[in-house]
Amino acid sequence: MSNLKNNQRILGRLIGIFNQLITAELLLSGPDQRKISTEADRIQQTINDLRGKILDDWIGKAPNIKSQLAAATQKVEDAVEDIEDDIDTAKKVVKIIGVVDDVLGVVRPLL
Repeated sequence: MSNLKNNQRILGRLIGIFNQLITAELLLSGPDQRKISTEADRIQQTINDLRGKILDDWIGKAPNIKSQLAAATQKVEDAVEDIEDDIDTAKKVVKIIGVVDDVLGVVRPLL
């Protein structure tokens, strides 16, 4: 697989997480909504940074990042589904924030 394809997949995963955060933001209100909004802003900034940076210096790490982001995307999707079902919303918001922190912890050092 080409480096370009790897990079596109990493960005795609981040965008997927961003989309899930927007869904969660629309489902919530009050402090929980603001927390998720802040996390969406953080992910969006990372997406913008990645788009603007030449990605060649971290291509070798892309396969590991892809698998970590795939797992993170699934965790966020699961949490958003639980929010939709109104199951332990506060716990799910904390879980989403933790996953976003993990994702940014993987991607940010590479920028």
